[in-house]
Amino acid sequence: MPQSLPDAELIARVVASGDPRAFEALVLRYQALVRGFLHRLAREHADDLAQETFIAAYRRIGHFRGEAKFSTWLVAIAYNALRQMQRSQAYQRKIEGAMRLEQPFSLVDERPEVHDLEKVLAWLDDDERALLVLSYAHEYSHREISGITGMPIGTVKSKLARAKARILERLDAKEVQHV
Repeated sequence: MPQSLPDAELIARVVASGDPRAFEALVLRYQALVRGFLHRLAREHADDLAQETFIAAYRRIGHFRGEAKFSTWLVAIAYNALRQMQRSQAYQRKIEGAMRLEQPFSLVDERPEVHDLEKVLAWLDDDERALLVLSYAHEYSHREISGITGMPIGTVKSKLARAKARILERLDAKEVQHV
């Protein structure tokens, strides 16, 4: 049964013969990881992005070199799909704003409760939010995050530090408002 085989064997079967059962076993093994990552960053688009991720992984599996874990490689593909969607959405908002069809989205007036993680993450830019999710929710190391995002390790560390500082600064400001 393919589900019990190690990743390397399943990957080899897919590369050698396009074995759909072997790839299905990989999808079943990693779909919760990929969907969980995407759900935290693109809630309503998570399923579509996960599907895009696995389609891209199937098409590119021959390029998997095994330098990182297969799960890390999949999350990197998911991250790239997410970034592409974000760029597309930003471009669409820019066009719509220029045409005065709608006002640009703003988080300036939101004051989320401290326990509302989604709203707290919304205070951050896309990169900072993705890095925090990769680091804390998925417990990837700085090196693994660097591999997933293509950012140098120093950039990963500085963006994570900046994201944490921004959250703490906003939370401190919120506490002062309530005193």
